Amino acid sequence: APPVSAGQIIIDEFRLRGPMGPADEFIELFNATLNPIIVSATDASGGWAVAASDGVARMVIPNGTVIQPHGYFLGANNTPATGYSYSAYPGGIPDVTWTGDIADNAGIALFSSATSFILAKRLDAVGSTVEANATFKEGTGYPAFAAANIDSSWNRDLRYGIPKNTNS
Repeated sequence: APPVSAGQIIIDEFRLRGPMGPADEFIELFNATLNPIIVSATDASGGWAVAASDGVARMVIPNGTVIQPHGYFLGANNTPATGYSYSAYPGGIPDVTWTGDIADNAGIALFSSATSFILAKRLDAVGSTVEANATFKEGTGYPAFAAANIDSSWNRDLRYGIPKNTNS
């Protein structure tokens, strides 16, 4: 399969805090193409990673994983008692999980490596205006938010490619 390029798989929706608190997080990837995407790292690592701007991978999508055309891949924080709160909803079961909070307004990025988080391996990124590391945001970033334990998320507006808050 040909290598995946930026824009073919995107961070479609994410939340860095929810009603259960700062660990009530999820990150959803979307295959924006009409073809299946087969995860294949561009180095000798075990797959692709979504890392936060603190340099820590929160989820690894293993080599060989198939993300169907216009399909999704969901990762979520499974910290006991305070983690991801959507698991009871239909389709809310994550494909992979992590523990460890992503800071409010931090940047997150998808890389074609499970271990190397550099711009040359970045497939997509979202981060707030206060994110200092440009590898972990697109453009100037989305407006920084005030920390509140509410049921909302950021959703990529596919018409313009920018995240917007969806107080759901």
